[in-house]
Amino acid sequence: METEIRWAKRAAAEAGGSPTHDYVWPEGGCSRIPFWVYTDEEIYRREQEKIFRGPNWAYVALECEIPNPGDFKHSFVGDLPIVVVRILTAASTRSAIAARIAA
Repeated sequence: METEIRWAKRAAAEAGGSPTHDYVWPEGGCSRIPFWVYTDEEIYRREQEKIFRGPNWAYVALECEIPNPGDFKHSFVGDLPIVVVRILTAASTRSAIAARIAA
């Protein structure tokens, strides 16, 4: 198993820049995660982009949490604040759910 993972170099190469850090995974293998994995801004930014802003659906609310037209719930998709609102559509008497990014 490769013991050195150079996260910042890889990220900088993909972004067309130069790395500011040269992180090395500790010799203990994958049983301990180093502190920099949780605190590095570039890793955080990439996780937000890849996990929460990709072409995936994101869970925002259960239908029973906003049962009536006009009900709403404030939530987050990653670090992006959103508001989920149940609306009554004009075409039918069934309700629909709309999610908007909170400004």
